[in-house]
Amino acid sequence: MALKFEKNTEAFLAVLAAVLGADNVGSLEERDVLYKKVKAIPLFGNPSMPEFSKLLADVDLRLVSVTPLPSGAHVLRAAASGSGN
Repeated sequence: MALKFEKNTEAFLAVLAAVLGADNVGSLEERDVLYKKVKAIPLFGNPSMPEFSKLLADVDLRLVSVTPLPSGAHVLRAAASGSGN
């Protein structure tokens, strides 16, 4: 199960998904703060929230193709919804 990302931003978000989902205890507020900090990293070019959300969704679809969760939820979507709360 290998994934190859063409863009550094996609690879970064894939790692972020692993971090967010690792302990399943993060709150929505913590997620929002983390997303704001991450999207402000120069690598991302400070996109609008809709642009950043699209990038998250694109990475989510790539990840779920090789790492489905038992519930069928997508990795970033599960983290974004605060499913670990």
